[in-house]
This record gives sequence, C-alpha cells and structure tokens, in this order.
Amino acid sequence: MIELNFTIDNQHLIVHTLASINRFSSEENREDIVAFQNYARGISQHCYNFLARRLSPSVFFASGSVEALSRYVTQLEQSRVFGVIREQTEAFLAFVQAQWEHNYPLTSQAIYEMTGLDLQKTMVVRLTHPSLCNGRYLGNEMFTWGHHEDWPNYATVYLWHEILHSYFAFDDLSHALIQLITDNELRVRLNHEMIYPPFVGHERLFPLMDNILPYWCTYLAEARKSGQGDIQSFQARLHNVLTVKEPVSEQKDAN
Repeated sequence: MIELNFTIDNQHLIVHTLASINRFSSEENREDIVAFQNYARGISQHCYNFLARRLSPSVFFASGSVEALSRYVTQLEQSRVFGVIREQTEAFLAFVQAQWEHNYPLTSQAIYEMTGLDLQKTMVVRLTHPSLCNGRYLGNEMFTWGHHEDWPNYATVYLWHEILHSYFAFDDLSHALIQLITDNELRVRLNHEMIYPPFVGHERLFPLMDNILPYWCTYLAEARKSGQGDIQSFQARLHNVLTVKEPVSEQKDAN
C-alpha cells in the first residue's frame, strides 16, 4: 500500500510562495498571494530577493547573514498575511487527502495493473498553495505538490504522477511513460473519458509519446488481459525500439 503523509512546512510554503512570481494555476486567492509577496518585499528587499531566487547565495551572504534571514522568515511566519496563505493551504490539504483516500482503492489497482510495480512504501507530501503551480519529486520518498483542480480528480492523478517518479529514472522516456500512465490513462479511467490523444502533460514530451503510443496500446491491452503489466520490461524494449527516433536525455523535471 502507498501511504502518503500530507504535510505543510511553513518555511517551504513561504519560500515557494515568494518564488512563484506569476506562476498561478488559478486566479482564486491571487490577491492574498500578491499581498503576502508585497508584504515580504516591504520588510526586506534583500532577504526577499534571496528567497525569491533573484539573488545568488554568494551575493546575499556577502552583505547579509543567516541570523538576519532567520529573523526575516520568523517575522513572515508570524504575520497575518501569511496566516491567510497557511489557512488556504490547510483547506487544500483536507481536500486533497479526502480525494486521495476516496480514489485509492480504484487507482492503486489501476496503477498496479498498468505497471506491475510493488506499491509498498510511505511517502511525505509537502503541500503548497493550490493557486500556485508546484510538483516535484525531491528524493528520499518525498515530493511537493500544489495546483488548482483543473478537472475532476486532478490531484489524485498528479499525486500518482509524483509517486511514480520515485520508481523511474529521470529521463525523457521515463517521464513520457509516467505521463501516459497517470496524466492520460488514469485520468481517462477516473473521469470516464473516451480516448487520448490529445495528450495531457508536458507538451515537449508529446512527440515521444506519439512514438510510444502504438506500443503502449498493445502493452495496455495485454496488461488488462493478464491483470498485471511489467512496465520495466516494457520500457527496456521501448528504449531499444525508439533509440534512433527519440534520443533519451536525463532531466529532472517538475510533474
């Protein structure tokens, strides 16, 4: 069983919110997010620029200190404007957790059927504000997530997306397979949609997914029939078939 521990880390939430300039997944609560960003900028432009990734560590620490940064983060954490961001993220956590638990029996069976992976691990999910884009596997069975619910069961699909990053290497072929498994096939099954393409996911991977699709459809039919696929063997076969068509480059990418 995949067990997800949903958490909110204040410092992580602060840094992600400050660094997410115009990376909105939704207009909902935009004013509250901008108000917090403006408040943080008003307290210390220097510290703000560092946390917002506009200032390199070497430049920051040439004229700043760890103590000043710690005081700055503490002040932000205790502010009313951050309290609003925290409350909205807490509501998001409750929503995501309820959706995950409701969908888990169906989705875990579907993922197992499609992959044959041993779905036995505990992972930590650090949630960020739902109106900002976020999704990255951090390693050590931990990932971060935050996004507006663009369509039904969106959170469930992308939680599985990040979970699968912990089973695959960080290359284009692996990411394309993850997108086929979760962003597309799982989405269709959960929402009773008819077919794909058109694909959902990172557009730069769509040409590779187009190349994989005929093999994927055959593999999927066999997995349905037997009740268990073998995604690792399938990927190895794909790598040989598609090497000339689509070189695989290592890249650790969000979502």
